[in-house]
Amino acid sequence: MSGDTSAPLPTDVAPARRRVLFVEQFYFPDGWGGAELPLHLTLHLARSGFDVEVICGTDQYAAVEGEPPADPRLQGIRIRRIPSLLRGDIHRAKLARQVWFYLALGPLLLFSRPPDVFVAQTNPPLAVILVAAVAKIWRRHDGKRVGAEIPIAGAVAGSTRLLQVMFL
Repeated sequence: MSGDTSAPLPTDVAPARRRVLFVEQFYFPDGWGGAELPLHLTLHLARSGFDVEVICGTDQYAAVEGEPPADPRLQGIRIRRIPSLLRGDIHRAKLARQVWFYLALGPLLLFSRPPDVFVAQTNPPLAVILVAAVAKIWRRHDGKRVGAEIPIAGAVAGSTRLLQVMFL
């Protein structure tokens, strides 16, 4: 007898699904191409077995033309929306809308369950930096490399390397 008292692992237990947190100001339903890309990406991830959550705004950048796509929540995607600061044309007071999105996003990121992977679309642009900073805080807090992957979609030229140096 080797003295090993550990019980064998059950074979019928499914591995934990990796959690992906996606941040984009404009998301379903929206007719703008910049909102369609994250929709397609999150749907693909959900269908591939990932646990997907999206934090987005309620403003619509462009109206959907034709038949709107199916609601991504039907595929298990959780959507948390930051309420609009202003009503009306999205291009009116754009800076104020973006600042409001950043201010509301911070607490949502800090007080939610840390994901395995962060994806920050660059709308609004500084959200990428906010997501990277929160990922760094979470890594320090629990000692794990949670959120070590921070894909940056469409980053401003040259800023990707700066973000890697600052936060990874």
